[in-house]
Amino acid sequence: MIKHRNSQKRFYDQDFVYFVTVKTHENFPYFQEKILCDLWIEELKICKELKKFKLFTFCLLSNHFHLLVQPSENKNISKVMQRLKRDFSINANKILGNVRFRPSPNEGAKLLSHKNNKTMDSESEKAIFRLRERRNFEKNILEPLQQQFLKKYGSNQNKFPIFRWQKSFHDHVIRDERDIENHFEYTENNFLKHDLPNDWKYTSLHFPELVDSIE
Repeated sequence: MIKHRNSQKRFYDQDFVYFVTVKTHENFPYFQEKILCDLWIEELKICKELKKFKLFTFCLLSNHFHLLVQPSENKNISKVMQRLKRDFSINANKILGNVRFRPSPNEGAKLLSHKNNKTMDSESEKAIFRLRERRNFEKNILEPLQQQFLKKYGSNQNKFPIFRWQKSFHDHVIRDERDIENHFEYTENNFLKHDLPNDWKYTSLHFPELVDSIE
């Protein structure tokens, strides 16, 4: 039997491998803009380093993404997705100029400042603050992307609404070797089914340093 549950009831185990799909709010095609795609890749890198999950393959599309992941001990799939969704939403809206954005409950906990460590009262928040500081995330990644976006769209852009994810996410627990092979192939080549170019950059095919081998 397929171990498949909706967002209201999930099985958690550090040995489980999950096929995950996350969509943007109302399927808005934010990721037609490569500046936001580049941000998503950087947020995925940071989330993987922070949450220590195994990532076997991924694919980012215009309005959703797929991951094939195995969470580490004490970091279940909901915690992983909450972190990735929340942090991307915060920084995407900085780029879009939506400075008043506050994540909804399904995007994660209340907005905490990345600049003022005094507001961060949990070890998790302190850890991600230190990680971003060590990588000079604001200076080396976020600010250049903001400048690219500003140059392209101006300071009063109206092409993109406030960035939000669709509530929760879809997950499927992999049940056997054949299942993982099928979902691996589906994810890795999914961009071709969406009429994206053959050299579409935002898949695990182009980021071998980000993915783990399947044992």
